[in-house]
Amino acid sequence: MEDLQFPAAYLVTYDLGQPIEKYAPFFDELMRSYKWSHYIQNTWIVLRYDQLIDFVPKLRPLIFQSDRLLVMPAKGPGDGWLPIEAWQWMTENVPNEW
Repeated sequence: MEDLQFPAAYLVTYDLGQPIEKYAPFFDELMRSYKWSHYIQNTWIVLRYDQLIDFVPKLRPLIFQSDRLLVMPAKGPGDGWLPIEAWQWMTENVPNEW
């Protein structure tokens, strides 16, 4: 598919079962995002020019079949308990759509 004109925000969460060093390519792909936030273990918010249908197939081969992966559009507002810089990042980068 075609790249997006503007980056989309995605929530990426996972449960990995192998030693963490086996996942360097997976984390490299997340860090290749236009922007990213990683304030909670096993959870990232990334901004990508990829459509979801194109982004997830880039991640799947970088983890093991027994691992778990969930990627969803990220939309605000959000609430919880995070450092102020995390909220600032989300305010600047995650669309408020409801």
